[in-house]
Amino acid sequence: MTGLSHGLGAFIAEIPNWLVNFFRYFLTPDFSLASMVMLVTWLVSGSFAEILDEMNLSNLMRLELDPGQEKGDAPARERLMSLFFTMGTFLVVLTGLVRLDIRTWMLNTYKLTFTNMLALAGGGASTLVFFLLGMALLSQTRYIDLHTR
Repeated sequence: MTGLSHGLGAFIAEIPNWLVNFFRYFLTPDFSLASMVMLVTWLVSGSFAEILDEMNLSNLMRLELDPGQEKGDAPARERLMSLFFTMGTFLVVLTGLVRLDIRTWMLNTYKLTFTNMLALAGGGASTLVFFLLGMALLSQTRYIDLHTR
């Protein structure tokens, strides 16, 4: 996607350069950063899925114990809330850093160049969507818990 950010023509013209020097033309700082963000997203979504799997109805039918308490952990819903608010805090901090124009600081300090961002790519809208969808998720898990009990 970072290669396509400058258009399909620029991406096709870039492909022969990969054969000349793969590490310089393919493994750019943009690609490395995007890969790290993708890996973190994959790991965090796996954590969310694991907690949600513990909250399935067959486990919740045993009212005397929450599934997480069998292993000595906090209840699954509390761990889900903790993970959600931890990710939300990290997202708010990251959005604040983007608003402080961290890209210009990195360019001046480390001479790193990045692709140009759109004017609305500051992260405020995505942070709002994260919290809206997270609150919907937490309300659904609360409803499942109450309905089962």
